[in-house]
Amino acid sequence: ANKELLAQHAPYAAGLSTTNGPFASGDGLAMATSAGATLNLMDRVQVHPTCFVDPTDPKAGRKFLAPEALRGSGGILLNHDGKRFVDELGLRDHVTKAIFSSCSRIDAGDLESPVIAHLLLGTDAVEKFQAANLAFYKFKKIVSEFENVEDFARERGLDAEAIRNSIRDYQLAADHGEDSFGKVTFPTSVSPDDALHAMMVTPCVHYTMGGVQIDRHARVLDSQGKPIPGLFAAGEVTGGLHGANRLAGNSLLECTVFGRIAGKGASGVANQNKD
Repeated sequence: ANKELLAQHAPYAAGLSTTNGPFASGDGLAMATSAGATLNLMDRVQVHPTCFVDPTDPKAGRKFLAPEALRGSGGILLNHDGKRFVDELGLRDHVTKAIFSSCSRIDAGDLESPVIAHLLLGTDAVEKFQAANLAFYKFKKIVSEFENVEDFARERGLDAEAIRNSIRDYQLAADHGEDSFGKVTFPTSVSPDDALHAMMVTPCVHYTMGGVQIDRHARVLDSQGKPIPGLFAAGEVTGGLHGANRLAGNSLLECTVFGRIAGKGASGVANQNKD
């Protein structure tokens, strides 16, 4: 969430909204480097492809994550022309690039407004995701329910016939087993006549792969690759564990596994000093 740090290390992401709170300020990096720590992969920032856009505040700096389960339940991504443009289940960086290259800003005349895609869930997808799980997002008015394609298209200023064709083509591809984007997994069926749950989504800064360099004992390393006595680190403040891109869920390795290792190491040093 620290725009200055992003501008310094990953300027391509500095202008995006974030899923992180103001507490994610990079203070740990500053403390570690002041003690001689070296940093690693600071230019590697994960941009999550789908974060909710609030229609009443589209340029909000912080946004709720639109979870992968929405697409994993059969959600379909459409651009401003009402057309699909990507395998919705592709890797995060791939879907992000596709949104930026195939979609338009919510306000074409405002270069600071977000590039958005429309994420649609048909009846079966809502059932798989579970309607109760959508209740919070509907309460926040970032997910809307429509009786049909025409109502949705009218509300968003889109071409209803193009949307119908996109949904029809999607289901035909699902029946065939593969679409033109290489998608081979189709979680649920969808019909152009379904009621729809719709949301606008945009890519946001979500995670940093870079950070303080550590070894397998969670000891922080200096510029010579040597452990700094008494300094341990774990979690997102560290860098290098995920390489250039993190797979969903793997932050548990970073925070839980290395957290335990760092805790044991730090307590061991503390006990030695006490003795």
